Amino acid sequence: MSPDSQVVFEDGMMLQMDIIFSVPGYGGVNGEDGIALAGPDTREQLKGEYPLVWNRMQERRRYVEQVIGIPLKEEVLPLSDIQAYVRPLLLNKDMAMTLS
Repeated sequence: MSPDSQVVFEDGMMLQMDIIFSVPGYGGVNGEDGIALAGPDTREQLKGEYPLVWNRMQERRRYVEQVIGIPLKEEVLPLSDIQAYVRPLLLNKDMAMTLS
């Protein structure tokens, strides 16, 4: 998105983000995450009709905010178990990038 973008995000939209880092020595490292945007009514409906899905989304939110260090607005619902998770050394499961 650019500062002059006319794109309007609305309740119920789902977005896919692909971030492919271009840093020498880190070829192929990427982050691919999907999110849903949900206003208050949509969140309440999800919580009431799909409590297991809602709880997974809330666990993902806590992980992204508390472990990785990325604050999320209430409207942002993570759809992936590896949301915003990037392993800088590819398959090294003992390391991940975080914000501090």
